[in-house]
Amino acid sequence: MIDQHRTTEEQTTARNASSPLIMGVLNITPDSFSDGGCFVDHMHAVDHAVQMIELGADIIDIGAESTKPGSLGVSDAKEWERLEPVLAKISAIVQPGKISIDTKKPDIMLKALHYGVAMINNVSGLADPGTLSQLAKESQVSYIAMHMAGTPETMQINPLKAGEVTLAIDRFCDASYNALLNAGFSHQRIYLDPGIGFGKTVAANIRILAHVFELTKKYNVAIGVSRKSWIGHALEIELPIDRDIPTKMVELGMIFAGVRLIRTHEVRLLKKLRDFWRGDA
Repeated sequence: MIDQHRTTEEQTTARNASSPLIMGVLNITPDSFSDGGCFVDHMHAVDHAVQMIELGADIIDIGAESTKPGSLGVSDAKEWERLEPVLAKISAIVQPGKISIDTKKPDIMLKALHYGVAMINNVSGLADPGTLSQLAKESQVSYIAMHMAGTPETMQINPLKAGEVTLAIDRFCDASYNALLNAGFSHQRIYLDPGIGFGKTVAANIRILAHVFELTKKYNVAIGVSRKSWIGHALEIELPIDRDIPTKMVELGMIFAGVRLIRTHEVRLLKKLRDFWRGDA
């Protein structure tokens, strides 16, 4: 809570420091659940990245492999073939610290360092200890470890239920945080994502949202709820793009909960809500 005895300037500074980063999603895959195929053209992808930054994204998360339920994944070579041309073009245009890579492959993580990426977003949790140590020592990159029950191919076959999900998340966060510290990452460079929609029932996803308040007391929490299928199931909204408004209400709740990073497809409205919360609008 902001101290009422501080000056207005001090309160604003404190609020801004505690407000979440906005991570804009850039899928350069043909098969992602929300916008698959929309940005496979290199220049279209670059234009979209620049537009998201202009609309208020603090960082752009580039993904070259779909992780939607049922997806089989691609080889290292195919993922890098998709990623490298777009990464090269975007890194030459945007300011340093504006690029994240969404990958679970150690080779891709290490190659991406040459383009000055600021963050690694790993939906499978942790890379091997050797890769983590190399990432921590050779750069100032931050790392997001996300919880997923199973793999994209299997995660919705037997998803975690509401009664078991918080314990699973707590164990994952504790183990991942300690592993990243041991690898050489500082607290400020470690983000933990409870993995909304990745191997959880609708009820379990809602239970996680309530549990985020506890997680943010200990960790830098990253979260992605944007256009997820559980919102569609819960509110009977079929098309992912039509889920943007309920997405924003959930994202606003996550701001209240103290999360440090929100991953979203629709940047403009989230920026507007964050500005209202900050008192900037």
